[in-house]
Formats: sequence, C-alpha cells, structure tokens
Amino acid sequence: MPQATATDALIRVAPAVALRVWSRLWDLTLAGDYHAAEVVLKIVGRRCTIMGFDPPGDTDLTPPRTVLVTGSSEQYVATLQSLIAETEDREAGR
Repeated sequence: MPQATATDALIRVAPAVALRVWSRLWDLTLAGDYHAAEVVLKIVGRRCTIMGFDPPGDTDLTPPRTVLVTGSSEQYVATLQSLIAETEDREAGR
C-alpha cells in the first residue's frame, strides 16, 4: 500500500476543508487554469484510492466478447480451439 501523503491526511481528517479547496480549484479549472485542473484530477484520484474505488492492480479490465460460431461440429471445435489459442497468446504477451 502506498504511503500516506499530505493530500491523504487532508482528505481523511478534514473532508470539509478538502472539499472547499477542491471547489475553489474546480472554479479555476473551469476558467481554464491548467495547473488547477491537474490538482483537481490528483485530488479526485486520491479520493478514489482512499475510498477504495480503484480496482486491484491485477484486475483484467478487458471487456468480455461474444462470439457466434456456426458450421459443423468439426468447424465448431476448430474455431473454439483457435479462440483459446488466441486468448492464451494474448495473455502471454505474444
């Protein structure tokens, strides 16, 4: 688990203060302040981490796919074997 930062402490101990800071920076972000936008994104990201909204690092975020296989039994088996091999290659990084 990453070490706590001052941002983490602010969000945990004084959420109302963090919200006011974020609110003021949000107004600057909407006005086009690039630095304020970076800070807003960091605050949002940190809050997501602290609140447990981030997925574990080993989660596969690849959406499942639907495959329609037609043909004879032999074609069906051959297609499934091909899909399995393709998936194994992709997971192995080939």
